[in-house]
Amino acid sequence: MIKSVEEFVRLRSSDNMEEYNRAAHEEAPIEIWEAIISEHEDMKKWVIHNKTVPLSILEILSEDPNPVVRHSVATKRKLNRKKGCCCCCCVRLLPALVASGPHNSRQTLYLYR
Repeated sequence: MIKSVEEFVRLRSSDNMEEYNRAAHEEAPIEIWEAIISEHEDMKKWVIHNKTVPLSILEILSEDPNPVVRHSVATKRKLNRKKGCCCCCCVRLLPALVASGPHNSRQTLYLYR
């Protein structure tokens, strides 16, 4: 488990593949994810890349002013069926997602239903 913002940044910036992979696969408390996205603009895409990041964090990032961050959230293979898709930014990005190809077939099919 990732226990601090500094640890996540260190792991993600590491040249050691084992450490680098930890940043993509290990869980962290929600407070750590929130601190990373508020303190490290450049780490947002790597938070999204993490396989265990909670949907609540993805929903926060779906409202990010940076379109690259929103696009990364929209193409993440996590869905929140209660909201109709992975996040509210999918609707705004739908033309871009369709134009970029089937990155997430489950999401694309669900959006068209």
